[in-house]
Amino acid sequence: RRILTAGSVAMAIWATPLFAETELRMTWYNDGIEGEVMRSLLDRFEAQNSDIKVNLDVVPYKSIMESLPVQLAAGDGPDIARVTDLGGLSKYYMDLRPHLSDAGYWEKSFGPFLKWLRQPGDTSAISGFMTQLTVT
Repeated sequence: RRILTAGSVAMAIWATPLFAETELRMTWYNDGIEGEVMRSLLDRFEAQNSDIKVNLDVVPYKSIMESLPVQLAAGDGPDIARVTDLGGLSKYYMDLRPHLSDAGYWEKSFGPFLKWLRQPGDTSAISGFMTQLTVT
């Protein structure tokens, strides 16, 4: 919960001037009930941040793999997305570090995994976090 709020608030502050009506687009795929859980978290976030609306676009996983890279390359991608090609899409990620009140929390909690989201040679960007990891 804390992670979602920190990332979403950082994106909202970056996207528009303070106190403006902000609408964010989040692209998401489901492989279970994660979409329902995310919508519930977003509803709570929006209740606490009435000037921010997050539209959750639930799409097939194939769309994340095939359409999202094209949208991003064209400059038409969402503000937030659930992805699996962590490093492959890194050139489109925004570094949240300047917008976080406690970057140390992120380094401590997610340090080993943050590098998976960074561009080659970048050792400090905090571009997001993983919601799950599947080992097969």
